[in-house]
Amino acid sequence: MEDPFEFEEYLVRVIKEREPSEYGQDPFDLYLPNITRLYKEDMDFERYLESPTQYLMDAAWALCLRGILRPGASKTGIGILKSREQYTGQGFGITKWGRKWIEEGAFDAYIPGEPQKLTGMFEAHSELLGQAYIIRAKDAVRCLFAHAYYACCAMCGAASEAIVYSLAVEAFSENVAMEEIRKRGGIHRLVRKLSSGKPSAITESLQKYVDPVKYWRDVASHGKQTGLTRDEALLAMLGLAAFARFSSDNWEALTACE
Repeated sequence: MEDPFEFEEYLVRVIKEREPSEYGQDPFDLYLPNITRLYKEDMDFERYLESPTQYLMDAAWALCLRGILRPGASKTGIGILKSREQYTGQGFGITKWGRKWIEEGAFDAYIPGEPQKLTGMFEAHSELLGQAYIIRAKDAVRCLFAHAYYACCAMCGAASEAIVYSLAVEAFSENVAMEEIRKRGGIHRLVRKLSSGKPSAITESLQKYVDPVKYWRDVASHGKQTGLTRDEALLAMLGLAAFARFSSDNWEALTACE
């Protein structure tokens, strides 16, 4: 594996597909020496000079940060371990939420890798779309990985509005953009202003990208009871990514004055 983040995905698959006795060892649900042995068998790692253990330790820690694993023994009240393995990062327990995550089949929608891999996708457009956009897009990614799905949807909507604002500043001026956005329905006013005199292909696409992300923002931000899950958060994030790319690719056409 050339991508170090694929080790994280490997750990996830092992927990799902193998017997607990293959990857664990009492008192640990997951025991890295066992995982290392499985990895070498599965991936023919002997052809490489370095051990995969460090990569697997990093992958296990990444799963800890997501609340799926926790360092140390999986049980309490077992007394003091005779070995020091619980202190050297080789043994992990699966959290209650992690077990639920496994049982519900969340692996099938799993996104391996650190949040930086997603933020990099948004940062590719930050030079044109501005600081307000990238700050909110990064917050959306952080919220996704923290399982704060309402907050993720809200941040995606806020980042979408920041894109519209950046387009309006470039097309008109910061004063005009600020004056319009402060009015009731400010984002819709800016979208209409940006659409004026533009080809229908551009204006229809602009509206198509703005509406879904704003919808998720409104649903997440208002007090009405809703059932936002990881699926909705991912949809909101994909919508934001598509809007950012569309705006970047069509920057000159969107910001051209009449």
